[in-house]
Amino acid sequence: MTKISRKNKGFSLIELLMTLGVISLVFIMLLTGLFFTATANKKAQINQKMFRDERYLNLYIQKQILESDKIIYKGGIVYLRDPEKSEDVPPKWYYNYYTNSNGLVNRKKVKGDTLKDIGAGGSSQFAEGIQDFSLSLAPNNAIVLRYTLSFSGETIQRETIIQHGKTVELR
Repeated sequence: MTKISRKNKGFSLIELLMTLGVISLVFIMLLTGLFFTATANKKAQINQKMFRDERYLNLYIQKQILESDKIIYKGGIVYLRDPEKSEDVPPKWYYNYYTNSNGLVNRKKVKGDTLKDIGAGGSSQFAEGIQDFSLSLAPNNAIVLRYTLSFSGETIQRETIIQHGKTVELR
């Protein structure tokens, strides 16, 4: 029987260090990928929320303007006809105007003939996360919608001019 001598009884220190270095590099690459994915996902969620809020705001105001047979402008405030009629006989139209305070836009409902608040139920929260909001009248009777949306540190400012062809009553 011949005796076989074994020279390698284990790993050398250099081999162990090289293995640990390669494993560390792979681990760092995985963590970087996970961090990048989480950051991209959060950014996408912020963009999606802001897009949804902006779309809702624009479409709602545009729809209300286009469905109004008459727009009232008094004291720097634009009053847009509410789709809901009063229960009076004959029915009267309500009008809405919008106020902004502490990041909330509130819709205020008033009687169309007097522009006085209707009382209970005349105010409701319309949107949140809005730092600035205004409706104004342009020289050509177009409605100018300006707002600033803010969510998770991201801010966008927009100005939309809505041409409508409706009668604007100045009071």
